[in-house]
Amino acid sequence: MKPKVFLTRELPPESMKLLSEAADSTYNQEDRTLTKQEVTDGVQNADGLICLLNVNIDQEIITSGPNLRVVAT
Repeated sequence: MKPKVFLTRELPPESMKLLSEAADSTYNQEDRTLTKQEVTDGVQNADGLICLLNVNIDQEIITSGPNLRVVAT
């Protein structure tokens, strides 16, 4: 079973291709920064979070993902 990864923005096509081979991912498909609530909702069932530097990842977001094991930029 592949890990589940939430992305705050879509990555370049080659990166998305590699990620799709290794994980099941969901991502923000809009050209905007997600709200804190949207990120919190996104990590609820995720094993990993890939985010941009413009998203403030705090303890509330981290603890809202009970399976969250990795947070990366």
